[in-house]
Parts: sequence; structure tokens; C-alpha cells
Amino acid sequence: MSPPVSVSSLRAPRRLFLVFGAALLSALIAVPVLVPSDAVAAEKPRIPKKNQRGKRDFVLVAGGDVAYPRGWMDRLVDRMGPKMYDQVRKFAKDADLAFLNLESPYTDAEFKLKKEWQIATAPGRLDYVLEGGFNLFSLANNHMGDAGDQGIFDTLDLLEKKNSRANPLFWGGAVRNAKDLWKPEIFEVPGKDLKVVFFAFGYAKNPLVPTPSPSALEAVARHKKSGDIVIVSVHAGTEYKHVPDKAKTELYRRFIDAGADILLGHHPHVPQGVEVYKDGIIFHSLGNFSFASKTKRHHKTGAKLYSILPRIYVKDGKVDKVEIIPLYVNNGEPLKVGSEVLRPTDFQPQVVTGVFADTILGELKEWTLALPGISDRAKNAFEIKGDRAVIRVRGK
Repeated sequence: MSPPVSVSSLRAPRRLFLVFGAALLSALIAVPVLVPSDAVAAEKPRIPKKNQRGKRDFVLVAGGDVAYPRGWMDRLVDRMGPKMYDQVRKFAKDADLAFLNLESPYTDAEFKLKKEWQIATAPGRLDYVLEGGFNLFSLANNHMGDAGDQGIFDTLDLLEKKNSRANPLFWGGAVRNAKDLWKPEIFEVPGKDLKVVFFAFGYAKNPLVPTPSPSALEAVARHKKSGDIVIVSVHAGTEYKHVPDKAKTELYRRFIDAGADILLGHHPHVPQGVEVYKDGIIFHSLGNFSFASKTKRHHKTGAKLYSILPRIYVKDGKVDKVEIIPLYVNNGEPLKVGSEVLRPTDFQPQVVTGVFADTILGELKEWTLALPGISDRAKNAFEIKGDRAVIRVRGK
């Protein structure tokens, strides 16, 4: 048993009490106020769940480039399989449309183009993408023609085979006959009273892939009234550069001028700015999404292997707001912020939070503000709310 404590021993001198009290008050003032997670969420755009959206409302999520080059890392790719999409699947599944750029033909055909980097993907790997929840695809890019016309035909055959009423798929950017080159893919969003006009343009050195040329702008203008909303995918730009040049920036704005509501840019392998323009939204580059490579080429330019997964909310047929989810997609190097370290994962886009989200979104905002000719309205539209960026296209 402890000895009894005397009353006198419990009486602290008045000065000691005041000093202790002042120190305690100072410490409490210095402690940062933590905002509850639900309070942070309340600042984000309230995007209704899939079963709560109106018949003319839908959500589009958009990832960037996907490639699993055969012969490079076959065992690792196939061991990962659909697990590569574990961190992003919930966002794709909750969306009405989930977009990716398929950065190669899905074929066993031999390569036809002589170039430094040839890419084709085993057909069975499309299942990884589909199990990830994605259903809208661009085929227009600089690798789609690597296995010649046969590679394109095999890719189209595979998509048609996988397409079903229960799990509809939509794609554009490659055709069987050049006479159809400038025709869009027109379809109804599953379960909605709303029609999408979808175009995809890119440079493939193949006459079956439409380029982002004046003919592309004319096609968009010609078909803009063929549906309720126009989505344009463009594969162009300088690799590993976070701020596009003036010519490319203006080209993307011209697509909005021609009638596009949403422009999804990709090819630079890294993200570029996000711009509200007129009544539309431009993603100048989405970055890589799931790309089986150990490239170090970004070191030459100091580029960051970040990525973004925007959730684009269309309300009553108009682009209303965007929530940007930051991703880390470097396969071989960690992301270091102060004393915090995020380890890399093979081909798996990582959803980041905390200091990593702060870093990626902060730099994305800088790249947005640096876009040539960007308006004050577009600058002010980009806000960071917790672990997300928020862009309101209509209203406040």
C-alpha cells in the first residue's frame, strides 16, 4: 500500500500554477485545428452516387495511357493482372463512363512499323482493363499502327467480341475503312436519356487512325448536334513536359470552339494543366495511368511521374463540375516529401492522400496557371479541397 499523501504536498505555489497554466494555454493555441474528414468532404462537389443520378446526369472518369508491351515484362504484368486496378476500380465502377487511352493494339500480329519503341499487347490483357471497370476507349495514338492494319483489325474484333448488352463498351479512333475516318462514335449513356458524340484523334502513321488536324475540327463542328454532349480525345504533345506550348494549347481550345464539351488530352506521359474554357473543360494531359515500363526519360526534363483521375459531372447534358483525384504512377522510384516516403508499385496507379496529394495537386495547379493564354476565370476555377482538386465549370 502507498503511504498517505499530506494535504500540504498537494498545494502548489501560486506562481508555479500561473506559469504552468500559461504554458498549457500557449501549447493549446499552437496546436493546429484538425478539420474532420467529413467537413473536408463537404467542401468537395457533391456528386450523387450512380443510382441517384437523374436521367440526363452522368459521371465520366478519365484515366490516361495504358500499355502492357508484350515481351517486356510479361510475367510481372500477368502476375499482377486486374489487381493493377485495385485502387481505382471503385471510381470506375461508380462512373457511368470510364475512359482510358489504349496505347497499343491488342494483337498477336507481327510489328510492321520500324521505330525505336514498338508496342503491341497480348489480347487477353484487355480483360484486366475491363475488370478494372473501364468502358470507353481511345484507340488513336502513336502505337496503334505498330502492328499494321492487322493489329487494328484484331483490336476492333476483340472489342466487338467483349461488347455486350449487359456490359456495353464504346470506342473510337480507329476504323476498318478509311471512308469512315471522320465519323464519330455516337451512343447513349447506359441507363440515361442522353446521347454522347465521341471522337478520338492521334498520330499513328496509319490511314485508319484520324489525326488532330483541320479535318478533325471540321468533323467535330459537323457532328456537334448529333448528340447531347461531345467528348473529344486527343493524343498529342511533347513528352515529359508539364506545360504545353502555345500551339497545342490553342489547338485544344479550338476543339471546344468547334463544339466539344470535354477534351481529354494524353501522350506526354505526365499531367498538364486543367482548364475551364467557355462551357467546356480541357485536360491538356492526363498522364500515364497503367504503363508497363521502367523508363527514366523523365529525368532529362525533370518531369514528375504523377497522374490524375478526374471525375467529370455532367448535369442535364452540361459539364457542371470536376473532382480531380491525384495519382502516383512511377513504377520504379519512390515519392519523397520531407520525411514521408511513398513506395512505387508496378503498373498500379496509386491514389494518394495527405502530403503526397498536397504535393501533386499543388504542382498541378502551378502547371494550370502557367498554361499559355489561360484566362483569369480558368485560373480562379482551380481550387484544392483536402485531398482533391475541384473545378466548377458552371456557377459557383
